[in-house]
Amino acid sequence: MKKCQWLVVLLLMVLVSCVTINIYFPAAAVQKAAEQIVDEIRSGNEKQPVQPTPGKAPAETKSEQQGFRIDFIRSAEAAEKLDINVSTSTIRGLKQSMKKRYPQLKDAYQQGFFGEGNDGLIHLRQKNQLPLKKRARLSNLVKAENSDRQALYEEIVRANRLGADATSKVAAIFARTFRAKAENGWWIQDDKGNWLQK
Repeated sequence: MKKCQWLVVLLLMVLVSCVTINIYFPAAAVQKAAEQIVDEIRSGNEKQPVQPTPGKAPAETKSEQQGFRIDFIRSAEAAEKLDINVSTSTIRGLKQSMKKRYPQLKDAYQQGFFGEGNDGLIHLRQKNQLPLKKRARLSNLVKAENSDRQALYEEIVRANRLGADATSKVAAIFARTFRAKAENGWWIQDDKGNWLQK
């Protein structure tokens, strides 16, 4: 009888080891969306929004509603080919707000007052060297921009059901994109937190 029980346990272990659970993050698709959004904000031109490709997105399951995806059929490679939805009304509103603010930000970037951080946010540099009135105005710009950026990252995660822990991954991708698309002479923060001029 004991041999039979061990055989059943062994059989169950083999069955469980054959089940593949793919918990994935579509980094390539988020990168594509980030490049589109940053270009649109900084150029001021309206670009065709990236729409999810019909038939590619899996049906919503209870596990996805809980903040993570378990997929028994699709591979992580297929996940990378997904299109990220960046056309919600909230995302469109955030992009508009950031576009309107960008000319003021660009002037401050060129003067070296702002830098692109490694966290996907902008940072006020040379704070102590600024007159009080100018420091307050620039601080308000930073606060407004970072609020919109954080809301954008969270909305991308929510709209695409990427999971509760995905916001930091989205922010990291946007950070790389904002820094890569910074103009020559602008300040950027490397991955270790050091500031350097591009």
